[in-house]
Amino acid sequence: SSDEMVPLLGTAQSMIHDCAIVRGCDSDGRGGGGGRGMRGYTLLLDLPMTVRPRRMLADRFPVEYEPGAGGRIGLHPRRGPGEADGAGGETIWIEVEPCVVLHTVNAHQSNDGRRVTLTALRSTPSGEASFIESYSSAFLYQWVLDTTSATCVREGLLCNTPLEFPTMDGRLAGLEARFGYAITPCSIGGPNRYGPPNEGILIDGVAKLDLRAGGVRARWQAPDGFYLVSEPTFVPKAGSAPGDGDAGFLLVFVCAAAGSGEAEAAPNRERADGRAARLYVLDAAGDMGAVAALELPGAVPYGLHSAWLPVEDLA
Repeated sequence: SSDEMVPLLGTAQSMIHDCAIVRGCDSDGRGGGGGRGMRGYTLLLDLPMTVRPRRMLADRFPVEYEPGAGGRIGLHPRRGPGEADGAGGETIWIEVEPCVVLHTVNAHQSNDGRRVTLTALRSTPSGEASFIESYSSAFLYQWVLDTTSATCVREGLLCNTPLEFPTMDGRLAGLEARFGYAITPCSIGGPNRYGPPNEGILIDGVAKLDLRAGGVRARWQAPDGFYLVSEPTFVPKAGSAPGDGDAGFLLVFVCAAAGSGEAEAAPNRERADGRAARLYVLDAAGDMGAVAALELPGAVPYGLHSAWLPVEDLA
C-alpha cells in the first residue's frame, strides 16, 4: 500500500491543512536534496488548531485555537522506490512554539542532512476562535530543525508584511530556493459570498519574498477597483533552469469588486455576475512587472485556486 498512518503526539486532534516535503538524494547523487544517500522527509504540522466535537454541544465551532496543547513539527522519512512502509524509520517529532500554519512555502535540508529548514506563513490568533470564525494575519516565518538532537535550533520572523497563499517555482519544491511569492491582503472583510470563513480578506497585490535574507524584494499592485481572487500561479520560462526561483511568469486572476465602476462597465453582463475580470502575466524576475493582460468574458470566483501544467503533460 502507498498509505502510511502516522500517529500524532498531541492529546487533541489537530486540524492539519497543509504539509511540506524535503527531497532526498540517492547513493548516486540523484534527487537533488542534500548529499548522497540523504533521505527525504514529509513535514507534518501538529499545531494547536484543535478539533474537539464536544464543542458543538455548547453551540461552538468544533475547531479552535488551543495553545495549551503545544506545537510539534514531525519529520517523517519518505520511502525510497520499492521500500515498504516504515522503511525510512520513525517520525522525528520536534517541539516548537504554539501557532497556526495554514500554508507552507517550502522546506529543504542541509548538505549533511542534519538540519531541515521549513518556511511557512505563521499566525498566532489572539483568542480561541479559529480562522473559520475570525481571521488572523499570517507572516513569513522560518524554523531550523536539527534531526540529530530532535530540537528546533532556530525559529523566527522573516517579514512583517501580512501574507497569504504562497507559491513558488515547483521545480524547487523540497529544495533550497531563494524566492517565493504570496498575496498581500489589504483589509479584512472581503467579498466572501460562498460560506465560511465569516471574515474574508480583500487581496490587492503580490509580493516577491526573499526566503534567505527575509523581506519583500518586489511588489505588484492590482489596478484600482480590482482584487485578486487567490494565489498567483508560477509558470517556468521555456528552456529555463530553476535558478533562484524567479525564472518564470506569475499568472494572476483579478476581478472587479461588486458595485465598482469597473463592475458596472463590464461587458457580457449576462455571463457570470457581470463583474469585469482580467488575467495578468507578471515576469517573476526583477521587479515583477506585468508583461500582458487579458480581459476575461466573465467574473472569476473569489477563492479560486489554479495550477499550471505543460500541454505535453495533459496527453
